[in-house]
Parts: sequence; C-alpha cells; structure tokens
Amino acid sequence: DEKVSGKIDASDKKKLEDAITETITWLENNQEAEKEEYEHKQKSLEEIANPIMMKLYGGGAAGGPGGFPGGAPGGFPNASGAPGSEESGPTIEE
Repeated sequence: DEKVSGKIDASDKKKLEDAITETITWLENNQEAEKEEYEHKQKSLEEIANPIMMKLYGGGAAGGPGGFPGGAPGGFPNASGAPGSEESGPTIEE
C-alpha cells in the first residue's frame, strides 16, 4: 500500500520485508513442523514487525490489540493476547 509504504523508513521496510520473506520460505519448507515451531516462528516475526508497526501507528497509543487501530495487520491469527489476559474458561453462577 502506497500510503503505508511512504510512512515506513527504508531500513525498517527492508528489515520487515526480509523477515517476511524468510518466514514465508520457512513455512514453505516446514509444512510438517510441530505447533511449537510455528508459534516460535510467529513470535520471531512479531518481534520484528510489532515495533515497526507501532511506530507507523503512533507508538501504540491507539486502540485494538497491541495498539493497532482495528487490530493488527493481517490479524496475527491465533496470536495470544496480553500476558495474563487468558481466561480459564466460563464462570457459571448458580
């Protein structure tokens, strides 16, 4: 997207593109990997992408998970929320 591309500085853009390319290559070559390996790879990509996206969207002050207005780009499917936000299940009051 041209609007977004113009707001990311060149070094961050290159870093993000390289990380995405490396992750896609890994995914293509590791389709039989264990769940934990996929989760580790996701976290590695998020460690690179999140700070860049936070700069893009004003330092995370906006709403949405991780400070992204409307949620994170691509949605980061299956990503866990903030630490400690997990619920143990429904509470039934009698």
